[in-house]
Amino acid sequence: MHKKITLTMDGLKCDSRWKTVFVVALTILVFTIVSTLSINQYWYGTSDQSITIPFLKAFINNNLYPNDYLLTQRPYYYTYLWNVLGFLVKYLNISIPALFFLSYFTAIYMTFLGVYLITITLFKKKGVAFLSLFFLLFSKRALAGAITLDSIFITRVAALPILLFSIYLFFKKKYLLSFLLQGIGFLVHPMTTVYVIAIIFVSSIVNLRDIGIRRFLLCITVLIISSSPILIWKVLHSPVSLNLLYANPKWIELLRLRSPGHIFPFSWEKDVFFKTVLLLCVFFISWKHRPKPDYHRIVVTFTATIFTMCAAGIIFSEFVPLSIVLNFQFLRSSQFVVFFAMIYFSNYFFAEIQFRESIFNKLVVAFVSIGIFYGATGWKYAYVVFLALSVFLIFYHFVYRREFLLSKYFVLSLVVIVLVLGSGAYLKKGNFLIDNAQEGKWLDVQIWAKQNTSPKDMYIVPPTIEGFRVESERTIYGDWKDGTLMNFNPNFGYEWFRRMKKLGYREGTAFKEGFKNLTETDFVNIANEETRNGHRTFLVMFKERDTLNFSIVYKNEKFIVYEVAQ
Repeated sequence: MHKKITLTMDGLKCDSRWKTVFVVALTILVFTIVSTLSINQYWYGTSDQSITIPFLKAFINNNLYPNDYLLTQRPYYYTYLWNVLGFLVKYLNISIPALFFLSYFTAIYMTFLGVYLITITLFKKKGVAFLSLFFLLFSKRALAGAITLDSIFITRVAALPILLFSIYLFFKKKYLLSFLLQGIGFLVHPMTTVYVIAIIFVSSIVNLRDIGIRRFLLCITVLIISSSPILIWKVLHSPVSLNLLYANPKWIELLRLRSPGHIFPFSWEKDVFFKTVLLLCVFFISWKHRPKPDYHRIVVTFTATIFTMCAAGIIFSEFVPLSIVLNFQFLRSSQFVVFFAMIYFSNYFFAEIQFRESIFNKLVVAFVSIGIFYGATGWKYAYVVFLALSVFLIFYHFVYRREFLLSKYFVLSLVVIVLVLGSGAYLKKGNFLIDNAQEGKWLDVQIWAKQNTSPKDMYIVPPTIEGFRVESERTIYGDWKDGTLMNFNPNFGYEWFRRMKKLGYREGTAFKEGFKNLTETDFVNIANEETRNGHRTFLVMFKERDTLNFSIVYKNEKFIVYEVAQ
């Protein structure tokens, strides 16, 4: 009889555990759907994908983009993500937009799950963990352009959940698995992974007595072996113009021109620092209700390491520029402080409103949340969500009291709020699609180019509009977006800038107008730089420009395509 009761109780525990897993999985699915469809609405085909999609397509079909100077940089774009996706596209016959969307959705889901697991490990409260997902839902930009939840599938989006799981496993003292995931993350996006390697390495040194020297050395060995494919790639393919420490002043000048928002903090608006200080204040206030000492010590070590990296990012970019620091853009590591600020504030929010009897004190806690939300997915959300939290707290104070936070209805309420806010955001944005989100007439030109010209042909396009290569699958002379790759190869930056000047760039003048004011002779000179046999050169010009003395081969409401006589 006793055995039967034991089995029954075990069965009840098992059922309860699976019920919890189901609720967590379903709630995270709702958050992911709302994030993807509306609040951080997914899109495809521009921004960094202006570079990575051509890389992917060239991997699948090496006849595309012949002699395109951008494709010469593929050996220095250290990631295996596009190789893996290229194999999937090639051998599973799945479209690139569909694969990107599925990969993005999975990455965002796993990012939410990673934050949930870290929170539940630190604070042991499901309500706190779900609240942290609510705060995460409203994507926030950290220093140097780092974003907590991107709206586009790129390498850092794919790497982020891997790194969050690495941090989670470190808290759980599963050190070998943690270091293994760091190595895998390094294969996907070395830059973001370096930040996590640094914070976990320093924390491992601080906690070396608990980890043990032998186990720590084994972890380092696992990390080196798992990340070695990228390390070997770097050794075999490293641009001669990139020095480990020395930063050419001409290169620094071009980086300041093209990418100041990622590298040079003294060029940033004051509002960037105000948002950061506000968030840090909320983070440190939240230390009033901290996790157990072992966990909090790790978080403090993580935070101190990130602050050190940010300080290095300032000193060795603005005062004594070092090439390796410019490459790693250490100020982007602040992204992980944002995650921990959200997690800690979730616990602070829970603790304060449970033990504060005054409704005024509860509303003050809601007001403090603006420090988390300010600048998240558009600044207006800070006040919308503050209002929602205030209404919730008033309702909680006068109706449910403390027990509501510990009930299943709290999670249900969060889901309802998310669905309401998500619906409002979708009605405002609308037009969700997984296909190319570029402007329609610009896409029409690309599709015409793909269908009516040869892959051997070259296009001169307005350099201020990115993404022409994506759907046209044609070589272009260059655009402004290409310059982001100079971070890994100074010589590429010099060539890129030479091309931008040929396309009309002049300091102190509008680039678009500079391009529109170029003459037929200027375009012929550009076309003559391409010496391959059997190719033609086409020019895409804004329709408002006076007609050029070239043959018109296509036009729509915004653009005219000419064939440039050589």
